[in-house]
Amino acid sequence: MGLLTYRKKLYEYTIYFTPLTQDTTEEVIKFFGNRIRDGKLCLGVNEKYISDNIKGNKSIAYIKVNERGYDDYATASLKSINWCQLSTPQIFVMTLCRSGSHKSTVSPVGALFKLSEIIAKNMGEKFIYLFPQQGEGVEKLIEIYKGYGFRPNSCNIPGEYPMRKKISGHFSNRSKRYFGTRKRRRSS
Repeated sequence: MGLLTYRKKLYEYTIYFTPLTQDTTEEVIKFFGNRIRDGKLCLGVNEKYISDNIKGNKSIAYIKVNERGYDDYATASLKSINWCQLSTPQIFVMTLCRSGSHKSTVSPVGALFKLSEIIAKNMGEKFIYLFPQQGEGVEKLIEIYKGYGFRPNSCNIPGEYPMRKKISGHFSNRSKRYFGTRKRRRSS
């Protein structure tokens, strides 16, 4: 748990790095498996999906961010996968969702992306990737994510929409103290 100032607003965040403890596992499954948006499970991700991801050791971290004083969460998992068929896996922001009942005027998604960049940079990455939810409305999501600096179809895979953002080099030296430096975990 910690605090982050992003665009002159104060955000609270929690990052659950894997492997998780038994207590933390239950907390992550309950929170991330019950995110509601527009009266439905966010992206169809339920407790079983999160549990299977944890058991399969598929995520590097689970992140939740909210502006202090608001019940307006941006949540996601970070995964190391070689979607782009490069020599090493890429760090992807997955299952991104904004949920909550008391919305702030500014989306917490930008703060979540900033935390994701700090984590990826501490892992030696130069880029962070994002896979927008496919289906109806994907074009609108792509335009929104462009506003955060992501560029579409960076893997040049027809019909797929992975996006990539160059990680900024302007982070506080304190980021390593908060997040530690982790070695890249290879995907299987």
